[in-house]
Amino acid sequence: MQLVGNIGFTMHFFLIGAYAGMLLNIFGIIRAVVMLLKGRGQKWAKSNWALAVLIMLCVVCGAATWNSEGWITILPCFAGIVGTVAMAIGDGKTIRLYQLFGVSPLWLIYNITAFSISGIITETFNIVSAIVSIFRFGLVGLAEEK
Repeated sequence: MQLVGNIGFTMHFFLIGAYAGMLLNIFGIIRAVVMLLKGRGQKWAKSNWALAVLIMLCVVCGAATWNSEGWITILPCFAGIVGTVAMAIGDGKTIRLYQLFGVSPLWLIYNITAFSISGIITETFNIVSAIVSIFRFGLVGLAEEK
């Protein structure tokens, strides 16, 4: 489902002219494939090299749009790095905490500056969802989830 969401947001950001968002959602598609392969036991996808390549690719995507959008490209780029690290660690607690305090706030600010209503709604939902899961399961319960 993450792949489908990234494809949709790639088209959305292209249509509104927010190219950093577009490129970083293309990055999200690539990251989702790598994480899927990691989950299926692909040894290379579990390596630190795969993580390093993903992070470098994320930085390249952010740098590629610097001239068109300026400093604001740092926000989704950093969100991509934080999200990638969280997914590489892979436990529910880490993913939700990184989402709550890193990924979603950074994307939310970018979406506000890009006037992306669907992005604002999505990140607001992601923040509320992370908060609800923390209250529902607690941090200990999230750590046990895999």
